[in-house]
Amino acid sequence: ILNRAKKAMYKCADYTKQLFPVWAKPNEMFNENVYKCKRVLDENAELSIQEDLKKHVVFKQMNLMDEKYIIPKNNYYHIIFCRNVLIYFKKEDQTKIVKKLLEKLKPGGYLFLGHSETIQASSLGLEKKSYNIFRKI
Repeated sequence: ILNRAKKAMYKCADYTKQLFPVWAKPNEMFNENVYKCKRVLDENAELSIQEDLKKHVVFKQMNLMDEKYIIPKNNYYHIIFCRNVLIYFKKEDQTKIVKKLLEKLKPGGYLFLGHSETIQASSLGLEKKSYNIFRKI
């Protein structure tokens, strides 16, 4: 999955299912005009993310149970996606994991969780923006 994500290629079929929210401004993210997807009948047609955007995104495998995450000391992120992972941990471990992730999230940054995951947002310094989308206060 990480290798697929690093390629930053998306099938037009996924775009036409509206997997990209309007606020993401998909017309500005892709090398190709996204409207081509609405005209293309080839289900294997793809869109590629622009290089200047790709260079700002990091994908890495990590163990969420590690005491510390191997992330450079002064690296902080605008967005962290931790979707459909916490459900496999005990409640107390979920809280520890989220707290460690929040240490690396910039104030004003966003944390995205999966639909079946729940956290006590206010006690963690988060405000709920949408269903399982939180902003660090």
